[in-house]
Amino acid sequence: MTRVFAIMLAGGLGALARYGLTLFIQSQLVSRIGKSGWATFLGPTFPLSTLVINVLGSLLLAFLATLVFHRALSPEWQWIAGTGFLGAFTTWSTFSVEAETLIHRGEWKAAGFYILGSFILSLLAVVAGRALAMRFIPAA
Repeated sequence: MTRVFAIMLAGGLGALARYGLTLFIQSQLVSRIGKSGWATFLGPTFPLSTLVINVLGSLLLAFLATLVFHRALSPEWQWIAGTGFLGAFTTWSTFSVEAETLIHRGEWKAAGFYILGSFILSLLAVVAGRALAMRFIPAA
């Protein structure tokens, strides 16, 4: 029961972190990007916060999984931080709805950038997360 409670608590914190980061990105970054050429290229409705959150979540999950795999962290952390916190922090369903919305609106450049950017940047974030975690693991 303790594990279930810890996962629930971590999930709540992950959801709050996602909400807070979304507000920050929308209030700070989007207003700055709106004044740049990116806004013209991607359009004003580009879902930047979901892209940033999913890439960051990929990096953090790869970092965590690598530390657990190499026994630098207890497997309990994968349940609590991975399933709980990061499971609530990132979201595939929001990505899917936002990608379809861009396509439905005919915003093909933004949709292509968002879909490819999400895949490519998230994969690169996984590579970076694993590489970063390996710095914390003693050489055998």
